Amino acid sequence: MLALLLTSSLLAQTVLSGPGSRTVNVTGEAVEYVTPDEAVVRVGVETFAADLAASTSANDQHGGQLVQALRGAGIEEKDIQADHADLEIVYQRDGIAQGVAGYRMRRAYSVTLRDVKKLDSVVRLALKSGANHLDGYELRTSQLRKYRDEVRKRAIAAAREKAEALAGELGCRIGDPVSINEGFYGWFGNRGGWNSGMNAMSQNAGFAAGVSGGSEPAATPIGQIGVRAQISVVFDLLPRPR
Repeated sequence: MLALLLTSSLLAQTVLSGPGSRTVNVTGEAVEYVTPDEAVVRVGVETFAADLAASTSANDQHGGQLVQALRGAGIEEKDIQADHADLEIVYQRDGIAQGVAGYRMRRAYSVTLRDVKKLDSVVRLALKSGANHLDGYELRTSQLRKYRDEVRKRAIAAAREKAEALAGELGCRIGDPVSINEGFYGWFGNRGGWNSGMNAMSQNAGFAAGVSGGSEPAATPIGQIGVRAQISVVFDLLPRPR
């Protein structure tokens, strides 16, 4: 039993003092700023009436006009989507006991634009064709995979460089990676909802060219969006060879 305990103790010391027992943990980040070439517009139709059937009927009518106008503008069927819908019972000012004042029907639509230059014109068209809510827009790139792969590689390189610098300052060197974790990847954009103005990631990184495509100055400059990656890596920390 004594021999077994001694052997176990020696093995534990060997593991603790061997490769992998000392590590350096680093995080590398990279961002690529690109000009967006797609946009997603979110609009809504809200109606109110004292009668439930009247409110829903009016919403159906305005929603149908909106969809028809978008189709007429050359937007494909696959790029027009009903986002969500809700119905709210509105009570009299003095509360539920006084009865129902009416019914508020809301229906939201998501419209994907494959040509970002149409952003302003489609927003104006939607508001003229039945939509009475503009919930915001999101700028995107159709080459997200390409840029994501590029920034991921740069983030990994940044993590290695940081680890080498930290280890070098302490008279050590790094060994093999022990673990790799992707902390974040995505793009900077914005997304809204009913009465929210919520940010999903961040505002646009900057402003550059316009999107009107005509002689008039653009009301909505498209600027740039940032594609970002964050990679955390754990390396073995080794003594510098003598």
